[in-house]
Amino acid sequence: MTKAHKIYLIVASVTTTFAVLVALYFLIYLPNRKTTGMKIVSLKGANFIKSKEGLELTSYKHEGDVWTIGYGHTLGVTQGMTCTRAQADVWFTQDVKTVEDFINKQNLSLSQNQFDALVSYAFNIGIGAFGASNLLKLIKSGASESTIRKWWTTHWVSVQGTTLTGLVNRRAEEANLFFA
Repeated sequence: MTKAHKIYLIVASVTTTFAVLVALYFLIYLPNRKTTGMKIVSLKGANFIKSKEGLELTSYKHEGDVWTIGYGHTLGVTQGMTCTRAQADVWFTQDVKTVEDFINKQNLSLSQNQFDALVSYAFNIGIGAFGASNLLKLIKSGASESTIRKWWTTHWVSVQGTTLTGLVNRRAEEANLFFA
């Protein structure tokens, strides 16, 4: 083995180790680091919300009797409206931004996972309901994980008195993300 080959192996080893450490930093440390201030939903969080909301290119009335289109967009939606996937993505970005801004104004110290979970929750129930929710009060008061988790998974899981399995599952997944 030549000296140049040995140097190459050392450089390659150091570079690989550095790349692994950077990847671990972004995958493990950052999502769990709690900070206050301006956050935006992560790609994982956005995809979670989209998967739970589903994409509908024609307006429909959801269980709450509200006209909806795209990924849960309700503002200005009427019967018979249609949209493209591109328009649904634009509305989704705008709607999520509204939720992000509201949660950022709460001055909470949150990890990225916690922020994503709250964005999903508030996106689904609306920022007005979220702002007045006991969940937000529990988080602000520093309640225990068991108290927050119990409330999170047993409230806002029904529409017009009917418990919906999809909402039960969504709340459990949001709580799991929040405490991940």
